[in-house]
Amino acid sequence: MPIHALLTVRLLGPLIALCLLLIAPALHALEVKQVREGFPNADRLVPTESQWPVSTVMAGDERLGYAFESVDIAPIPAYSGKPVNLLVGIDLDGKIVQADILSHEEPIMLVGIPETKLEGFADDHVGAHVNDRMKVGDNLDAISGATVTVIVVSDTIMRAARQVAAEQGIIEDPSIGPPATVRQDVFEPADWETLSGDGTIRRLHLSHGEVDKAFAGTPAEDYLRGQPRTPKAPSSRSSTPT
Repeated sequence: MPIHALLTVRLLGPLIALCLLLIAPALHALEVKQVREGFPNADRLVPTESQWPVSTVMAGDERLGYAFESVDIAPIPAYSGKPVNLLVGIDLDGKIVQADILSHEEPIMLVGIPETKLEGFADDHVGAHVNDRMKVGDNLDAISGATVTVIVVSDTIMRAARQVAAEQGIIEDPSIGPPATVRQDVFEPADWETLSGDGTIRRLHLSHGEVDKAFAGTPAEDYLRGQPRTPKAPSSRSSTPT
């Protein structure tokens, strides 16, 4: 290889690597205007010392909280098989102050559900603490025809928020705890024959029909066959009043 070509390769290599390094953080960078819904006084975002691309929300020299995209922290597959990405903001007390849908590939429009329904469901998490137990049908309203989607959205918001809060020292890390041990006061040794004979270990066989029947009349009914039920078009044979 000619000497000038060799020098060109040696010079371009580090330059390209530097460009990629500068571009990469921008791919997931949030803008301050995006977080003002949850942090009205925010004037800038600064990188957080984190294993994920988390932004610290600032107002002057005051730290207000943290903002991040859920897909970087808790990419949980939803009904479509791909995660729902949300902008999540938490304050320094561990309260969720913002939860906005950024992107998703859920087929909710096929069952006539407007985007505003899903956005409103995400907003219902605002005010909750990261340690709260949010449950669809209990402290969260379900969306009929989108049960799988809303369960995943809720789990995504809470899991991502909890992990960032733990990492930043807002809450104790839930993954850190004493190892599980056998309770010797209740443990009794038993062989397979004993366990299978007294019902401790048993086999349960369910047919598709039995599963369908168990979920009939519930919001999960539309998802039993792997596809949402598409609303029927009005019949063209309907009579016109005269």
